[in-house]
Amino acid sequence: MRASTATALHAYRQAEARFHELQKRKDALDAEERVILHIWTEKLSKASLTPGDHEGFQSAYLSLGERRAELFESWQTANADLASAYEQARRVLREFGFTSPLDD
Repeated sequence: MRASTATALHAYRQAEARFHELQKRKDALDAEERVILHIWTEKLSKASLTPGDHEGFQSAYLSLGERRAELFESWQTANADLASAYEQARRVLREFGFTSPLDD
């Protein structure tokens, strides 16, 4: 039983670390998007857009979308793995008599 608990908790920690790593990358992309949109709205409000600005913003936003798409499947898999590892850890801990308010 002790080995199964250690294995379940180790798997949870690994899943959590992987998810948080990918979440940080996703958060960085979100922050980049806010910067791109802020610059765009500032230029729009000042009516200071040049033809090159349109292409630059389009290129930046396309690049951002491509990087989001590359990250999405890994992030989704890591999120599912984390949820699964969490449930396994809860199951093992319940076998030892540990409960959580979520068990109600």
